[in-house]
Amino acid sequence: MKEPMPMPSRLERIKALKKAQDEANANLPSQQPTVTVKDLMQGLPQTPYQLAPGVRHMGDVSNTVIEPHYACGHKVNLKNNCGQCRNEKRKAKAERNKVKLQAKKAAKQSQMTGRLPDGSSFQVNYHADGTFWRGLLTIPDGPIFEESNSGVFGLMTKLDALYRGWLQRDASAAK
Repeated sequence: MKEPMPMPSRLERIKALKKAQDEANANLPSQQPTVTVKDLMQGLPQTPYQLAPGVRHMGDVSNTVIEPHYACGHKVNLKNNCGQCRNEKRKAKAERNKVKLQAKKAAKQSQMTGRLPDGSSFQVNYHADGTFWRGLLTIPDGPIFEESNSGVFGLMTKLDALYRGWLQRDASAAK
């Protein structure tokens, strides 16, 4: 009576399949898709595997290098994170950006709160020889701010910033 041949381990089968894959790919013209291990395994009987010595579980094939391919033949890029990790990273970045934007808005609003006092006035003049605008901001019962700039909007912004700075210094001096 003939003894049954022992079943090869999963690792041995994968090595054999990898070798068959390399041989099949070597014989293909360069424009045809690559033959994958999945292609080679089709039609093989699905039998329980015996684990090779040193192999901890069925998926442990650390000694075998197999390049994964999509069904179309393109290689799978393993340098990218999985979809779940990419989504978590994207959500964390969006949250950081949201916090930064809220802090920026709060800082800007704290600078720009309040209006000019009643009776405040701007006086703006254009100087053609120097091509700039010169302006005065007069606050009733307060200081007069003077500034110049190449544009009217920039001039108004600078005068407003001078007034806001004076308000903060005046408020801190009153404390």
